[in-house]
Amino acid sequence: MDNFDPNMMKAISDSLPTSTKQKLFDPSADAIGKGLGGILTWVFQKPIEFGIIKQKQFEDLSNKIAKEYSKIPEEKRTDSKKGLMIKTLESARYSMDDEMLRSYFAKLLASTANTDTVDNVTPLFPTILSNIGHKEATFIALLKMNQYGKLPMIEPRASVNAKYAINNNLSSSSYLVTAGKEDKFTIADQKLVNISEQLSIFKSFGLVDVMVGETFNHFERDYELLKKLYEPIGAKVISDYNKTKKDTVLDHIDYLKDTINLTSLGKSFVDCVIP
Repeated sequence: MDNFDPNMMKAISDSLPTSTKQKLFDPSADAIGKGLGGILTWVFQKPIEFGIIKQKQFEDLSNKIAKEYSKIPEEKRTDSKKGLMIKTLESARYSMDDEMLRSYFAKLLASTANTDTVDNVTPLFPTILSNIGHKEATFIALLKMNQYGKLPMIEPRASVNAKYAINNNLSSSSYLVTAGKEDKFTIADQKLVNISEQLSIFKSFGLVDVMVGETFNHFERDYELLKKLYEPIGAKVISDYNKTKKDTVLDHIDYLKDTINLTSLGKSFVDCVIP
């Protein structure tokens, strides 16, 4: 670790609660070289020195790391992926303003220091965390909360009326996707949530996939609730769309039931990242 300032380490260490210092900076209680606190300070000393990161945010991250690290039995602590630990902390610097993401980085660091989980951690995980925001962090937590690693989802579609279908040589069962081709909806805190952006991010990293048209029996009530929650939005979509046409084109909303699934990589991610 080049350019390491021992005075800065002492200053940062002294700013933390005693219990946190003991867990992170005491080499006798730490199997990771000069101490996990040393790595933490080395990564954060410059951002703290130049005021890029707030002291309270750093203290909170340090406390969360200490809490997660203290759960690891001493005989299971490892420094086999010290470089990945540094990458995780460097990535955390870009997400320090979000408490949930600080928790995720702390958990990921502990997973990298535990022989039971270290082999499941890949360099992709801190990269993913540094590329998501609070909405994405909340969404992926929903998938871990469900024991099946699945979420119910509907894709709203508005059917065209018979007159429009005939005039345009369409089957009366033809559909127009009214909310945009990428719009999908799921349940979070009993509200209808558009999850297109979150899905796009996690699909690009290979953490989730969508089984189009696949219903999951466990979610039958949720599918029905989603329909009811969407109805006011759907009615407005139909009204707004028809106002732009001479004739009434859309007459009602139908829903395609889809299921969001965690991939095997996604399961490893949520297990290693979400407390």
